[in-house]
Amino acid sequence: MAEKSDADAVKGSVGKTYTGTGVLVDDAQPTIAVGVVDDGHLSTRSRFISGCEDFFHGSITCPTCDGTGRVSRDREHELVALIPMSDKRLDPRRTKLYVAISVTLCFMVAGMLVFFLFPRSINIHCSQPTIVPLVAGYNENHTAMYMTLLNMYNVTNENFYQVRLTSVEANILLNQRILASVSNTSSMTVSMRSTELYYVRLNATFNSDLDYIVRYCWNYQDGIFLVQFQAMATFSYFQKLEQMTLITYQYIRCPKHH
Repeated sequence: MAEKSDADAVKGSVGKTYTGTGVLVDDAQPTIAVGVVDDGHLSTRSRFISGCEDFFHGSITCPTCDGTGRVSRDREHELVALIPMSDKRLDPRRTKLYVAISVTLCFMVAGMLVFFLFPRSINIHCSQPTIVPLVAGYNENHTAMYMTLLNMYNVTNENFYQVRLTSVEANILLNQRILASVSNTSSMTVSMRSTELYYVRLNATFNSDLDYIVRYCWNYQDGIFLVQFQAMATFSYFQKLEQMTLITYQYIRCPKHH
């Protein structure tokens, strides 16, 4: 009864009690401390082990406390690791090598883009020196001559990307007089580094002050005469339009008549 009175006397106002063994115990928490009773035996060892198991249930060892602390499993994914500045893992390794490789790759990609996308020439030319009329005829008085001509153009694309020929406007002139005019809107795609053929059909009429050409062809069925061809081609690539004009002088063979 004396021991019990002494324990009651030292109980604090905050709910903590000093046991007879000199151990501070919180009345609101489970007692897990080891105490020694008067007879000298470790009578609370079993209660200490079971109390530890209950207290640490559902927790893991704190990875940053050298094994001296515990943290709840629910907050395991909220842990933040602090690495000291002297840690070698923070020292940059092969930084100059990586920077040099990156700069070299950037220059290589930029050089390749400039090489392949740099605009090169688009050429149009005519390699047909003499044109034979597809259809030809004379009027009853032999004072006018009509013919249908087919001119052939070679379109060369020197670029490393395809271009599109959208239209061609062509004229036939003789002595500054326009004999035929046509606007051909038939488009054609020219692949990179290639040459394609483009045909333009024109209907020409020779009469009035050009009746000497009519008489010449009527008298010399195998004769030829020189005219001027003008062609203005429109190309499209990368949403950009480019026009090119070609002027050639070609022969026209006189048609035969019966």
